[in-house]
Amino acid sequence: MKTKTITIIYMLGTLSAFAAGDVDADATARMSVSLHRGGVEELMISVREGSWTAPSIPSKWFAENRIEDTGKRRLAQAARDFGRQIGIHLEKLAQEQQTLPTGDTLHRRTLLLCDAGEWCGETEGYGNIFLARRFLDLAAIGLARLTASTNFPLSRCEALAARMTPSWLGMAYRLQVLNYEAGTNLFVNAGMTNQELDWQWSIGWSMRTMTVKKTTGQRIEAPNPAFVNLNAFTNNLDYFTYNENPESPVTLLRSWDYRQHRFIAMGLELQSVDKAIELLRFRTIIGQFPKNFVRSEKDRLQLERDIIEAAKWGAKITPMENSSSFDPLKEAFRRAWLNRPNRKPSEDNRYTLALQAYREVNGGIFFDRDTAEIANFNQQQEMMKARQNKSE
Repeated sequence: MKTKTITIIYMLGTLSAFAAGDVDADATARMSVSLHRGGVEELMISVREGSWTAPSIPSKWFAENRIEDTGKRRLAQAARDFGRQIGIHLEKLAQEQQTLPTGDTLHRRTLLLCDAGEWCGETEGYGNIFLARRFLDLAAIGLARLTASTNFPLSRCEALAARMTPSWLGMAYRLQVLNYEAGTNLFVNAGMTNQELDWQWSIGWSMRTMTVKKTTGQRIEAPNPAFVNLNAFTNNLDYFTYNENPESPVTLLRSWDYRQHRFIAMGLELQSVDKAIELLRFRTIIGQFPKNFVRSEKDRLQLERDIIEAAKWGAKITPMENSSSFDPLKEAFRRAWLNRPNRKPSEDNRYTLALQAYREVNGGIFFDRDTAEIANFNQQQEMMKARQNKSE
């Protein structure tokens, strides 16, 4: 089986232009030296000066199960070690991205994150796409913080936003990575949607599960052969096995050795990017961020008259401010958004994501995915500890 698979890999030379051996061990070693010497910033300076290409970083599973040549396996491991080193440095950058002063310093750092992420993503590879995603996640933090500061030029925020949709998020790139790791053309329709790709992956997973169920006599149903490359799926069922997630908190580093192919199939969307873009959209259209809603004196007097008039007819008007669920900032955002120029009613609720982003930025909790995972884990641990202390 392995011999057959390796043969397929060589036949797919036109399918994918990347391989672990594209960057030799010496080049990867030089990159590691630059990274250790001065972090990601020093690495990117060396990348520009030496016109270095990022090595393609395979999954641990691919390196151990799809590469038979000892030399190529050694190169693959060197690339994986380098990727892990980048991940370690990103932990520090994640902390700094929350605390750097809002302004030129944060802007320069955010540009660096965009550059480094694009550099990683220019080389197609399993590890490359996860590193690029982490860089983009952190860059979105910078975009949101800069956007929330109305003293920072809007045009520079818009230029950053234009870099929030890199090519490696696209379907064609992700299919290249998934097919290369499989060693064959499992997924061939570059025009499919994220949901369709996720469905196809689920079919492969189900097919693998069915081969197990056959031995137990359970009833199984075959997938629709028109929807997938059935023969390719059948011959590569081992590809659809993936590790359970590592113990919480689940971060890039903690899952580096795990099989996460399905997450590539699912689309790799980032909430931080979505929220940052909506915050920028709000600022671009409205021009500012409103303060807590306070009824004007004119409106207050009119409300009092309406309450008195309604009482004459046995009706009661309760000011919204008296409701326990009243949110003055949300009301201010809502009113500002409903009064926007060229209003389209179908988009009347789009302010909610901008509001969430604005609250999180000002509350110091606009987090990247890994930082949010760690924060949630720590909170849960504290709650469990408090319950234990209470019960003792």
